[in-house]
Amino acid sequence: PVEQYVLQEMALTFALGCDKCVIAISLAKDVHFPPRIGTCELLNLHTIFPASMAVDNWSVTNILQKLSHTVALASFLSRADWSCLVESDVYFAPDNFRRFVRQRNLSPSDVHWLGHTHLHSVVAESMLVEPATGTCFSSAAIKAAGNETLTGSQVHNESLWGWPPTSQACNPFAEGVHGMLGPVHNVCMRGAG
Repeated sequence: PVEQYVLQEMALTFALGCDKCVIAISLAKDVHFPPRIGTCELLNLHTIFPASMAVDNWSVTNILQKLSHTVALASFLSRADWSCLVESDVYFAPDNFRRFVRQRNLSPSDVHWLGHTHLHSVVAESMLVEPATGTCFSSAAIKAAGNETLTGSQVHNESLWGWPPTSQACNPFAEGVHGMLGPVHNVCMRGAG
């Protein structure tokens, strides 16, 4: 991968504090990559979801689909109490996260989605949790989120007059929603609970 050096840094630093590290990539089937980088397993989303996950061209055009497929995959594969998704340009401190969860007495069997929040679009989209800066799901939340993401539920109130307000539906694989990472992903997560 183009970011192999960055992925190696992740594997040698904060990933060592994780119980399990999986790096999701999306490369053409004929591109060779190692099965592991340090302690981290590499999974090619394009080979797992060939019909709906495009090959990564290192632009932002498929980041919503990559995030959605990663959530779906984690919902099937993860047996951990918490699953955290971290982009390659974000530093994550597992020990700080564990302390945060312990101090707030958060249970993995309850639905919790934790991350950086934005309040700039409260009127149009409600409060948004930024999914690309590092976000963590309890085991209950990742199971619900994976199901919601794959089904692309359309049952949400798409009116600006409902609460929480939104102009999007949970359909991360629809044509033309590539740039709507925050709003679309947040609607999916709200639908998950």
